[in-house]
Amino acid sequence: MAPMVQTRLYRTGELEREDVAFNELDDLVRQEGVTVWVDYTSPTPDDLAGIEKVLGLHRLAVEDAVHDHQRPKLDRYPTHLFLAAYHAELGSDSDELKVSEIKALITKRALVTVHGPT
Repeated sequence: MAPMVQTRLYRTGELEREDVAFNELDDLVRQEGVTVWVDYTSPTPDDLAGIEKVLGLHRLAVEDAVHDHQRPKLDRYPTHLFLAAYHAELGSDSDELKVSEIKALITKRALVTVHGPT
């Protein structure tokens, strides 16, 4: 199954557009006032290789982003942060606890989120 990828471009805090093409990211993340959000659902390491290069992400952070069952943590790298966190909620029609894992790679002008299917 191919990963689902959604992108959004914010300029000075306002949503400017969605579905930003990957080949635009390198130029966009160099512009002042721009933040790009790239949201991946179930990516592989190969799926993240391009964004790793464009944003200068550390290989270990990218590996952690694609592997499930990370411990909750915040790792600092010279150019970015890596966050692994969990969300838990009680089902509205049952007493079943649903736990979801999300990972984030955070730079000055980009947010990359990685999660499983919802």
